[in-house]
Amino acid sequence: MNMNEDLFSNMNVLIVEDSPTQAILLKEALERHHLKAHIAKDGYEALQELQKSLPDIVISDIEMPRLNGYDVCKHIKSDESLKAIPVILLTNLTNSMDVIKGIECGADSFLTKPFEINFLLSTIHDVLENRKLHRTSEQEKKTSFYFSGQRHFLQVNQVQIMDLLLSTYSNAVQKNNELEKAYRNLNLIHEELEKKNDELNDLNIQKNQFIGMAAHDLRNPLTVIKGYSDLLLTRLSDKVDKDSLRILERIQSSSSFMLRLINDMLDISVIESGTVSLHKSDVKMADLIQESIILHQSGAKKKNVKLIFNCKNSGLIVHCDANKMSQILNNLISNAIKFSNENGIVEISLESKDNDILLSVKDSGVGISPEMKEQLFQPFAKSHAQGTHGEKGTGLGLAIVQKIIEEHKGKIWFKSDSGEGTTFFASIPNTK
Repeated sequence: MNMNEDLFSNMNVLIVEDSPTQAILLKEALERHHLKAHIAKDGYEALQELQKSLPDIVISDIEMPRLNGYDVCKHIKSDESLKAIPVILLTNLTNSMDVIKGIECGADSFLTKPFEINFLLSTIHDVLENRKLHRTSEQEKKTSFYFSGQRHFLQVNQVQIMDLLLSTYSNAVQKNNELEKAYRNLNLIHEELEKKNDELNDLNIQKNQFIGMAAHDLRNPLTVIKGYSDLLLTRLSDKVDKDSLRILERIQSSSSFMLRLINDMLDISVIESGTVSLHKSDVKMADLIQESIILHQSGAKKKNVKLIFNCKNSGLIVHCDANKMSQILNNLISNAIKFSNENGIVEISLESKDNDILLSVKDSGVGISPEMKEQLFQPFAKSHAQGTHGEKGTGLGLAIVQKIIEEHKGKIWFKSDSGEGTTFFASIPNTK
């Protein structure tokens, strides 16, 4: 502030602040504007400094140990040799009584924290100029008034009250300007975020369209490859050597995995695009689960895993999309088999709870590591990579399951303890 350089030149300021960081920051800011600043780390040290030399102005924090800013100010104003020194109190002004305490101790001005350096310099300028104007008009008188439900008796002068009220109002205006500026900045940020969000949505739509087209183009040849590999294995399994048979099995398993991946990518792209539609009907849930268990029996036998179905209500009718519900069951049961140990058990349970159906699938694996739990439902999460026999997963199954359950207004969660396996729970409202 150029207009204050002459006024501030060689001016001595005593900073009373118990926070070393805040004190140093304030000192450096003042010195950049040609003021000489000294620091007292608390109220007692400030009083000792005042005995050695008199500053032109004191800037004091209020909340300090041993001796607070109000007491420091009161001591200064009650000492004939010090009372002419202006005192600015740094406060949060979170309590209406702060103004009364400021009047009682004789403070010249308030400054609310945090503050801008230019506003501090402006406050110093006003306090010093007012001190010059009012040196001869400091007659004090006793007065009483009610404030915040209490009666107060004060020995004050009108000039001090006017200065404090003006500084309080000035602080309020300053804070309002800062809030308006912050509000404008937030609006600009909000507009920019909306713009970026629209761009991301457009990119996501393009990504889903690309995945859909690529998956469709890849699915047909993969289906042919898998079909021919299945046929060759059926017809030639006892007519070719072991190496050739192993090559055919590799072709079949790889094409099967790629086909599952393609189908999952198509599913996730449709779900994420928001174009998924549910075709709901009344479904006997126990029959749907039994069908899924039969479908996975051969895979379970390879690991000697036993599939157990616990049903508390075999006649439970659920209003849902039967195909999507089968997809949920197939994903959860196949995952449970994949992550179960040899000779393990997979338990599928079904019950009705309040107006919801509760489905659970428990495996007998090693559980999920803590670092993997947070990303479990994320697409391509690494925790889905391999089962206990090296089975591959696409990394999309649980993400798809979660999306389908959410489309049914339900929720999915899991419980997993190290060495005790994992249980997935799905709760779906049974309403039409």
